[in-house]
Amino acid sequence: MQPPLNYNEQNLGEALGNGARDLSAGGSGKVNTKAMNEQEEQQVYGVVKNDKDGLTKLGTRLRTLRKERKLSIRDLSEAAGVSTGMISQIERGNASPSLRSLRMIGAAMHVPVSIFFSPMAAAPEEGKYIVRRNARQLLKLSGSVMKELMSPSTLELLEIFHVTLQPGGESGPEPYSHAGEKAGIIISGSLELWLDGTLYQLEQGDTCQFQGSIPHRYCNRGDVATNVIWVLTPPSV
Repeated sequence: MQPPLNYNEQNLGEALGNGARDLSAGGSGKVNTKAMNEQEEQQVYGVVKNDKDGLTKLGTRLRTLRKERKLSIRDLSEAAGVSTGMISQIERGNASPSLRSLRMIGAAMHVPVSIFFSPMAAAPEEGKYIVRRNARQLLKLSGSVMKELMSPSTLELLEIFHVTLQPGGESGPEPYSHAGEKAGIIISGSLELWLDGTLYQLEQGDTCQFQGSIPHRYCNRGDVATNVIWVLTPPSV
């Protein structure tokens, strides 16, 4: 029998970086889930001042992509199923979309969700195959979700993400689906995973794999941060 997985404070920090070490050590970073409305239309971000710059950059990237495709906000709203008000707020850096909404917006423009990530510096040569810890592309959402792209953006058949969910953090209030397959491992914390209406409670060391076409959503209902490694193939749009 294989010994149980033991993700202690040290090796978790080594694998995911200093931020994960702080989280695994029981650091702060909790959010007031009572103050977070589950309706993504009202996930206004003004109270999270440290992330305002990231929201502004996200809004700028969204506006640029939309205009390159000669889409009005209404056009994008109808194609993505996201309200015009929400898209306008995102573009102005005043609101943060859920992961589900961002994926729907990306799909409507035929781009992967990773295109919205903040670019990080990487060595030109090794960057085709290697992603250093300090060169990951980041995306912060809703004040409680941070997503890091761990695979090189130059490759097209597979993506690896490290997702940190603070207490109350979720993929979105509604299930979503996409092409390909998805697999995950819970590095720390716990995760509620809904697959086609069935709830699965995952704990540290648990893994999952399912077809992306199955409607799914996930949430951290615990009291500490959850760290998940997600692998998608092919990268979904």
